[in-house]
Amino acid sequence: MFNHIRVRRLLAMVLLASTTALAAVTMLSIEPAAAQSGPKWKQAANNSAVVRVSSGESIQDALDAAKSGTTIVVEAGVYREQVRIRKNGITLRGLKGAIIRPLTAQTTTDCDFNGFGAAICVGSEFLPAQNPGLIPGLTHPETRLRNITITGFTIEAPTGSGIWVANARHVVVARNVIKDATAIGIDFENVQRFWIARNRVTRPDGGLFPSAFIGGLGTSDGRFVDNTLQGGPLDGLLMFRAKRIRVHNNTITGQCSGMTLMEGFTEPGRGGPSRVTISKNRIRNNDRSCPGVSPGEIFGGWGIRLFGGTDLVLKKNTIVDHQPEEASTARGAVFAFPLTPIERLTVVDNTLDRNIYQGVRRDLSLVVDEAELTVARNTCALSAPNTDWCSGG
Repeated sequence: MFNHIRVRRLLAMVLLASTTALAAVTMLSIEPAAAQSGPKWKQAANNSAVVRVSSGESIQDALDAAKSGTTIVVEAGVYREQVRIRKNGITLRGLKGAIIRPLTAQTTTDCDFNGFGAAICVGSEFLPAQNPGLIPGLTHPETRLRNITITGFTIEAPTGSGIWVANARHVVVARNVIKDATAIGIDFENVQRFWIARNRVTRPDGGLFPSAFIGGLGTSDGRFVDNTLQGGPLDGLLMFRAKRIRVHNNTITGQCSGMTLMEGFTEPGRGGPSRVTISKNRIRNNDRSCPGVSPGEIFGGWGIRLFGGTDLVLKKNTIVDHQPEEASTARGAVFAFPLTPIERLTVVDNTLDRNIYQGVRRDLSLVVDEAELTVARNTCALSAPNTDWCSGG
C-alpha cells in the first residue's frame, strides 16, 4: 500500500513541477507568540527513567527495553542502524557527536518501504487507512503516539528519509542535522501539535523529494521555525492540507522552489492548506533545474508557489535572487494559481528583488480573484496581473 502512495506522491510532485531537552517532556500547547522562544513545557514525573547509550551499543535496543516516559541519552559515536519509536513519552536526545548513519542495505523494518526507509521514524503500527481523509499506509488516529522529542542528532546519508513522523501528537524535532537524505529530510504526516525547529537539512542532487514535508488531513497546529533547508531536487518545504501552521524565520536556498502549498495528493479537489502564516523567511537562489510537466520541460526559480488554500498570509519575507539559467516555467518569486480555489490570501510587507528570468523581472504573480486578495506594501518591481501591487522595487 505504501509503495503505491510513494509512487503516487512522486507523480503528483512531478506533475506540479515543481532542542539540552528536559527529561521526558510534554508539549502542552503552541501559542503564536511563542514562535521564537519555543513551546511551553511541563516536566514529567520525577521517577522518569534516564537511559544512556554509549558508542557500540544499540539505540533501538534501548528503545525496545524502555518504558513510556523514558529519556534516552545517546553519547558521541556512530550508530549504524535505523531507529523506530513506537511508545508514548519518549525523549531521544543526542549529545554532541552522536551520529546515526543507517546501513546502506536497509533492514526489513516498519520504517523500510522499498528503499524509502527513515533513519529515525515515529509511529505505532502502520495499517492501511480505512478512514477517508487519512493517507493510505498511515496509522489510525486511535493509535496516535504522543509526547515525542528528538533532538541533537546528526543523521548522515540515510538511504530514505532522515526523520519521519506519522500519526502522532505533541512532537518536537529540534536541533538535528540531516545530511544528504535520499528521500525527505524531515517528513511529518498526519501529526498534530508539533514543533520543528532549528534543524538543518542538506540534500543532494537527484530524486523527486522535498527537503521537508508537512501534510495530510490530520496535520494541524504546528510550527516550522528557524530551520535551514539547503539544496535539493524539488521544494524546500512542501505542505498540503495542513491547518493552523506557522512557518517562521527559516532559510531556504538551493532548491528548485523555496516553498509549495497545495491540495492533497490522494484526494484532489478537497482543498489546500488553511490558516497558514509564512513570515520572516529568507528564501533565495532556488533556481536549480527540475523536470516539469511536459517531456523536456524544466522548472526552477520559484520562491513560494501557492496551489489552493484558505486564509494564507505571507508577510515580511525576503525572496530574492531567483535567476534560473535553463529554460524554466518560473512565473514569479511569489506565484499563486487556483489549481483549487484560493480563499483569502494576504501578501504584505515582503521584499522581492533580483528575481529575473531571461532579462525580465518576475516578482509577484497572483492569478486569484482580487476579491479574495489583500496585497500591500511589498517592495518589488513587477507584479501581475495588477501592476500596482509593487512599490519601491
